Amino acid sequence: MTPTDFAIAILIFALYNVIVFCTFWWDKDAARNGEWRISESTLLGLAFLGGTPGAVIGQRVLRHKTRKEPFRSILRAICITHGVCLVVALLLLICPDAARLLAVALSSLV
Repeated sequence: MTPTDFAIAILIFALYNVIVFCTFWWDKDAARNGEWRISESTLLGLAFLGGTPGAVIGQRVLRHKTRKEPFRSILRAICITHGVCLVVALLLLICPDAARLLAVALSSLV
């Protein structure tokens, strides 16, 4: 991956998260005005597909669905899953033997 490709990937990720944040804003605005709402499964799906930062920022800044269960717990689980995946991906990039170590660790769990 070239530096340009990496920059484009980061830009796409950032734009997607802006869209996710705006979706949370749109739903919050609709809730205030009694209009058609965006389903929780759609909001969580957007978070799951890479929009975790936009969803969490939208939830906190807009104070949207901060007490709603199970939405809050599911979003938290998505954040943890993404965090673990990120750590594993970075480990695999940094340490060439990490794949072997990860395979051994996972096999010991089974």
